[in-house]
Amino acid sequence: MVDCFPFAWAIAHKWNLAEYKNRLRDGSITFDEFQADADHVSDRINRCMYAEMFAFYGIRELCKIFCMTDIQAYTNLVRHVRFVRHSDLSDDDCCRDDIYRLKK
Repeated sequence: MVDCFPFAWAIAHKWNLAEYKNRLRDGSITFDEFQADADHVSDRINRCMYAEMFAFYGIRELCKIFCMTDIQAYTNLVRHVRFVRHSDLSDDDCCRDDIYRLKK
């Protein structure tokens, strides 16, 4: 539904900026890199309390399901946003994402 609105990118962009600030404040995620401009957001996460919790209980692979919530969310914005997950912490040493604004 949100994808029908012309401001869908603005929502995704604002959410990513707020999420970054919130995670810095609460320490639940450690970023190696976070960059954002008007048309692109890029991040590289090297530590995540959720991945660590799954690993602690010996079910690190299930973290992939948790990480897929981002993918699910962005598949609802295909007219305005392109989301690329290069890697995640369920099976790699970092989570690296690129989020692009699609222009008409």
